[in-house]
Amino acid sequence: ITIDADGTRYVADSSRRQVVIYSGDGTFVSAIGKQDEMKPVDVAVSADRLYIADILNHCVQVYSKADQKLLFSIPSSSVTNQGKLYSPANLALDQQNGRLLVSDIGNCAVQIYDLDGKYLRTIGQRGVGPGQFARPKGVAVDRQGLAYVVDAATQVVQIFDTEGRLL
Repeated sequence: ITIDADGTRYVADSSRRQVVIYSGDGTFVSAIGKQDEMKPVDVAVSADRLYIADILNHCVQVYSKADQKLLFSIPSSSVTNQGKLYSPANLALDQQNGRLLVSDIGNCAVQIYDLDGKYLRTIGQRGVGPGQFARPKGVAVDRQGLAYVVDAATQVVQIFDTEGRLL
């Protein structure tokens, strides 16, 4: 669940295969997605966009917040190996630095894109040592742009600077 500044709640319901939207008072507003179109596992909200981690289609679907129309997908279809998503799990928006961080369980890494979907860099690789991940799940960004990544397999939190260097 992600809650917008106005109290609107966006719930990634992977069983229902939709993102369900409720007003601040809990009233159902609408839903994004149709049967077998996506399998959302997380949602992040910016001023004008919704970023939805879609594990079924191995991407992040980006929708207009105003009319809930699909704008584009991350990565774009032209991406080869760099920036490819296998099993996107969690999202973090770094509005200050204009970045979207995506924990990718299937790739044992965190992929970083700009807010328009351009691939910037990858943090981590498969492993259990410092700077490596076995099952990266939760990801968050603080006010300084530091990325915090939770590894569900090794039960550690690793912290990276804005350039992806392990702190």
